[in-house]
Amino acid sequence: MSAFMADLGYQARSVVDCMVTSSRPTRATTFALHQQTILAEAQDAMAAAQLQWHAAYDRNQPQLTFAIGDEVLLDTKNLDLAHMGTDGKRKLAVCFIGPYRVVNITGPDTYALDLPPGLRLHPDYHVSRLRRYHRDHDPHRTTRVQPILVANGSVDHLVAAILRHRIRRGVRQFEVQWLDSTIQPSWEPLDNLTQVLALVRVTGYNTPSVPKLHEECPVTLEISGTWYQGL
Repeated sequence: MSAFMADLGYQARSVVDCMVTSSRPTRATTFALHQQTILAEAQDAMAAAQLQWHAAYDRNQPQLTFAIGDEVLLDTKNLDLAHMGTDGKRKLAVCFIGPYRVVNITGPDTYALDLPPGLRLHPDYHVSRLRRYHRDHDPHRTTRVQPILVANGSVDHLVAAILRHRIRRGVRQFEVQWLDSTIQPSWEPLDNLTQVLALVRVTGYNTPSVPKLHEECPVTLEISGTWYQGL
């Protein structure tokens, strides 16, 4: 169907329609048929080129899929500078932030991330904005992570894991392992972990059902890529 037919409901008259039917092709008829043949060949070539372009793009863009619990990095291409730990030039900002855990699959190609509340970003992102995070478990390799600047203007560090908890002088403390391997693990009060209260609450630390233990208790809660508030 031509565009003329789709718009007005009938086919416009062409040069061929104006020709008088003859048993012998005239020069005009031959020219019209030749032009129609060229047009059909051009359309076929354009369709084949589009298929080749799509195949080349798909070949260089492997399809990524994630499962709930996977760690991913978030592309900062369309994010405000305040979310990237810098207030200077965009070309000097980091390309990815994270890692963050996938908490839900919201669509065929969209995922919900467990983002810190202080980041103030929508949790759902298309797969094209995400990259798989590969954690380095080599104890001999150091990881130097720069402090981050969150939306409220404070400078914080990233938490790798909460190792143990204890109570000293009536204050509950948590042994925090930092994502920056150059920083030694330290005992921090609950007030310094305001950005991870949701994860801490899941373990039952601040509920009445938890007994007040006066000895160090091992904890295996890992909270990679979460802010530490109050530095």
